[in-house]
Amino acid sequence: MNELRQTPEPQSAPPPRANQFESVAATWGACGPNSPTDKVVRTFDRAGLIDGDHRLVEGRTVMYCGTENGGFRHVQVKHWNDWGRLTPNANWRLIADEGMEAALRNPEVVCYREDNNTFTVGRLMYEYNKKNGLPTGRIKWANVTVDANTGRVVTSFPTSGKPRCKQ
Repeated sequence: MNELRQTPEPQSAPPPRANQFESVAATWGACGPNSPTDKVVRTFDRAGLIDGDHRLVEGRTVMYCGTENGGFRHVQVKHWNDWGRLTPNANWRLIADEGMEAALRNPEVVCYREDNNTFTVGRLMYEYNKKNGLPTGRIKWANVTVDANTGRVVTSFPTSGKPRCKQ
């Protein structure tokens, strides 16, 4: 059984397990079929985001229930399985929460897209063997896309490769 964890700060090699930053996943608000689109599911602290001339000041990023086009419902419908494959024996929301929190608090990649006025942040996460605590050598990137006007979560998903900035 393996688990993914983020590094305490950007670096090129996995840190020793003893230095591993361990976040505690926050409880996500319930978002049922009749919940309003503006119901708050989770609020994340966010670092200031800068890509060229585009900036979003440090603050909070909120994930609302939303719709299939953005927010929790979008992540649930389109990306729950992507997150779930990372931790097959755990709730997909736990690893998604940890990845989202790490990417928003301390992004290693920040990309601004002018065509939809969003920032996508990425954070490298390392897979560790739960039995011996050693890195397996597998990595994933936690990605979160944030609306530059509202600071709301649009989507979140893991990838094998580093996020690519498109203009």
